[in-house]
Amino acid sequence: MLNKVLSSLVLLHGRHGASHQGRTATTMGPKRQKTTDENHAVLCGIPEDSSSTHQHAAHTPAPLILSHTSITKGYQENSTPQLTVEQTEHSCAASTLRERLQATAQTEQPHAAFSLIPKPQTTAEEREQLHAVSLFLSSKPQTTAEQIEQLPTADQTEQPPLSLPATQTSIATQYLDIERRLCGKLVSLPYGEAVQYVYNPVDYAWEIHRDFVLKFCQGRKKVLLLGMNPGPWGMGQTGVPFGHVGYAKEWLGVTGRVTRPAQEHPKRPVTGLECGRSEVSGERMWGLLKELSGTPDVLFTHIFIHNYCPLFFLKDSAKNVTPPELKVKQRSALEEECDRALVEVVHLLGVQCVVGVGKYATDRTKVALRQAGIEDVQVSTLMHPSPVNPAANKGWRDIAIRQLTESSLLHYFQPHPTVT
Repeated sequence: MLNKVLSSLVLLHGRHGASHQGRTATTMGPKRQKTTDENHAVLCGIPEDSSSTHQHAAHTPAPLILSHTSITKGYQENSTPQLTVEQTEHSCAASTLRERLQATAQTEQPHAAFSLIPKPQTTAEEREQLHAVSLFLSSKPQTTAEQIEQLPTADQTEQPPLSLPATQTSIATQYLDIERRLCGKLVSLPYGEAVQYVYNPVDYAWEIHRDFVLKFCQGRKKVLLLGMNPGPWGMGQTGVPFGHVGYAKEWLGVTGRVTRPAQEHPKRPVTGLECGRSEVSGERMWGLLKELSGTPDVLFTHIFIHNYCPLFFLKDSAKNVTPPELKVKQRSALEEECDRALVEVVHLLGVQCVVGVGKYATDRTKVALRQAGIEDVQVSTLMHPSPVNPAANKGWRDIAIRQLTESSLLHYFQPHPTVT
């Protein structure tokens, strides 16, 4: 093609040689070649600068001198527009991007948004698009292949965000997280030679316990009914505070399997909801709650039941060891962790009143709230229903109703309470 252009130009020069010879060198010359910038302006659709054009017109044009070298150079300059330094850098950046994404697409299946790789561009409009892409990439951190794989797909983008506010579902999840963190800390503490077995129902009865929490810890609660710790035939079997097996299955409707504790005393086997034994405390507590509320939905509208300590302890003889029976050093370490977790639960559930079941739970609540600087949460007490307490064997039901009435809390346990 170059040879054809050369031949045409030589022929044209021969035809007009005579007319050129009659002109002086100062008044004749070839039509001025456009500069590289002007060529680029024409190709990109940019109007020529009027001042620049006027400036070139003021200069005396050079005479026409046609040679093989000058013709070749002119052909190359006019057929291949030159780019500025900035445009060249953008073009290189876009080419590098295409190569990187093409290599990734062949090996790691990137996200669909990155799978459409643009082809090399030549027009002004397409160069502008590449320029915009390069500017965007220069302002954003580069995405690795691993990060591209983790991008959500189209069907995943409609799902709710992972970080949820304290709504019904997330409250239950956060509550379980608080319990599991607490259990992890407590099982690593030493409890002295007297304690030979440590049971963690939140662990081995996790399925039942989780079912209970997800069913009934939906939303904030006004009253937190606080027990001391599990008993071997109550929550120790069912994963439910004061967890009488019959009420857990038939009234609460919780389900799930249990596994074996890390260390299980032969006289205290864990059989879960199949356990044939029950505790008097659980029977009295859940019997009263069912009588007052009628249904679990009514009860758990404003109430939730929680244990101060989620573990229970046994001696080698299988005798139960309660938290206040631990030695001072071991008890202090346990109470420090349990106090902190109790405050977290109070904050999470937005509790207005904590009802300690028994003196120990009531006293620990007061200490924990005081140390946390919480002054606007009411603390009340309810007699513990354990048969070990002689007073509880003399009409515990009537005593409990009277205490709830005196604390102005009874209506929260009943259908259609007047909520203030």
